[in-house]
This record gives sequence, C-alpha cells and structure tokens, in this order.
Amino acid sequence: MNNMPNFHLSKFIIVVLFITNIGCAQYDDENPTIKQYELDYNYREFPIIKDSVKNPGIYRNFEEFRANRPSAKLAGVIVGVDTKYRSSIFNDPFFFKSYKIDVSKEIARDVGSVFGFCDGHTIYITRGAQDSCRINDASFYELNYIGRFCVYDTINFSASMSTLPNMPAMMSYVPEKGVTIIEMTTGESKVLNNGRLKKILADNKVLLERFKSEEHKSEHLKEYLIDYLREREK
Repeated sequence: MNNMPNFHLSKFIIVVLFITNIGCAQYDDENPTIKQYELDYNYREFPIIKDSVKNPGIYRNFEEFRANRPSAKLAGVIVGVDTKYRSSIFNDPFFFKSYKIDVSKEIARDVGSVFGFCDGHTIYITRGAQDSCRINDASFYELNYIGRFCVYDTINFSASMSTLPNMPAMMSYVPEKGVTIIEMTTGESKVLNNGRLKKILADNKVLLERFKSEEHKSEHLKEYLIDYLREREK
C-alpha cells in the first residue's frame, strides 16, 4: 500500500516532462527530422519581422531587438571599418568590414551594454544574443537576413598548431571569413558550416542536392541558407 502513491507520482512526473519537452521543441542539429517551422511557427509574430518599419535606436539586449523596441536613442556617427586579416604567411591578406559608433565616453557610459542598433533601415549587431559590450568598444555586423534565423557575416578564429625547427609547438588562431546565424526564438547563435547547412536543408531536396554539387561549398553557405528561408517564408 505504501508504494502505490510513489508509483502514480512517477508516472505523473514522466508525463509532465514529456509534455514540457514537446512544448519547448527547438531546431536540433542532431535531429534534422524535427520540422522546426511546424514546431516553432510563432517566430513570425516577432515585431522585428512583421513590422513594416524598423524603429531607429539602440538595442540594449536581444529581446529589445526582437520587439523592434530600442530603448536608447541612436547617437554618434556610424563608421565602417575595413580590417586587414591574413590567415597565414602563405596566403594573401583579405579585408573584412565591420562597423563602429563614434560616441563620447559619457554617452557610452549612460547607454551601458548594447546588443546592436538600427538606423531606421539597416540593423547592426554584436556577435550574438549572449554578447553585449559598451557601444564605443564594440564591433558591429550588418544583418543580411531576418527571419527564422538572423544571418550575418563574421570573422571566426580557428585554433592552429604551428611548429618551427628547434622551436616548441605554438598555438595560434587563424582568422577566416564566416557566416553566423541566430535562432530567432531562442537567441542561440552558431557558426554556419557545411554540415549544419545540410541539416537545415534536409526537407528541401532540390536545394540540398544543388548544394552538395557545389565545388566551393564554404563560399556559398549564406546564399543557400537565405534561398531556403525565403522559400519557406513565402
């Protein structure tokens, strides 16, 4: 008799956990069979997507961005910065454009940490929803697409071990042009790579097969992702 209530309680906990997991379903890199568009369709209701006008101003966090409700007035001058990178001494250097806001220290202190900003037309953000810093210290990246995923170009650094004669091995970080995506419903940011894109494209066989036949896949990641998103969001 004493074991009976515990048995029923265990079943109740299992059922609650099962229901909770269904309600919180997210895009899963390890399980491409999950139809994210069916499970998390409400992303279309975020004001930053459905509003025809993007309000100018500074977003202090990711939630303000999604709500199209910047909480600080945009001040200062937006400056484009072309930074020179070299992946190795054997490769030609390349340039990558990011953006900064030229404001006084007093304004930066008053605004505090920021996620990004909008000039009324274009949106610029820091590296991800979890990242924020003072507006005069941050590098911002122009959003190329806003929808199920936010898509933008970034510089990513990969670890590389180098050795020279009679010298100990040294760890260095190699800069590479890359694409980052932010999942709109969770704010999770990830680097887009070949494997991740294939899983996203899994339910569009035409695009997937076309991508598989590309010779230089890493150069076309953003192109294929945006084509996929536009088709799904028609």
